[in-house]
Amino acid sequence: MIEFLQNNYLGIIVTGLFTSLISAILFLYILSLLRPKIEISPEISKSISLTNKLKYTVKVINKTRFDVYDIKAQLHIIRKCQTPSGEIEKSELIELKRDDPFILGKFDKKDVNADYAFRFVTYIDLESIWTDDNNDILKFRVICKHQISGVLGYFQQKYRVKKSVIKTGEFKAGNLMEIYNK
Repeated sequence: MIEFLQNNYLGIIVTGLFTSLISAILFLYILSLLRPKIEISPEISKSISLTNKLKYTVKVINKTRFDVYDIKAQLHIIRKCQTPSGEIEKSELIELKRDDPFILGKFDKKDVNADYAFRFVTYIDLESIWTDDNNDILKFRVICKHQISGVLGYFQQKYRVKKSVIKTGEFKAGNLMEIYNK
């Protein structure tokens, strides 16, 4: 009788651990489906604004089927500097006209307003501060939260060589990352 109870308790414990493990894995899988998915343009557009100022633009698209909110973006220039103890990277923040749109709409190809896309603009002359010979890197970062799960997403794009990254023109509307010249 004691042996039966010991075996039964062991079976209950093993079954409980197994179902808990399966439940945790299933929960993490579902949570991974409910996280933000953001696409950042691989190129930066260069154009003249309506007020005749030079502007540089990075486009972001929300690729999820839900809104994302609490969006924050940063653009940095990263410079390598030599110190007595070795090489370090210095980061300098580049001001964006607007770095915190509150919400990006859900991805919908039929959305004529393309509420799922946003263009981050800076009026700082990137070409004058960004040198190719120094191995400078531009780093654009975005964080946001998923509407349903509240899961935080972090996304970044590094731009390495300005000649191949900065294109004259404007981004096409909607789901496209192409830059066209007017």
